Amino acid sequence: MRHVLKPPSEPRGVVLAWQVPEGMDFAYEVTVVWQAPASTGHSEITHYLLSRNEGLSWKELPGGGSLNQTVVKGLTRGERVHIH
Repeated sequence: MRHVLKPPSEPRGVVLAWQVPEGMDFAYEVTVVWQAPASTGHSEITHYLLSRNEGLSWKELPGGGSLNQTVVKGLTRGERVHIH
């Protein structure tokens, strides 16, 4: 019998905490906090992926399953943040 590993599901409970400087109308940075995925796909979580351009490119966040937050700096007006 073969075991097929599946990718984990997306992180749950993602919360974005925007740091908006006084006198500004958008944030330069955001703290992203999440819970582990509901399913690990029967494999160890070795990293999470973060995208700032709607999935065109991804940055690896090392730390595995123990990682549950990161700070994204240098945001521009209207920029979106995705984590998987």
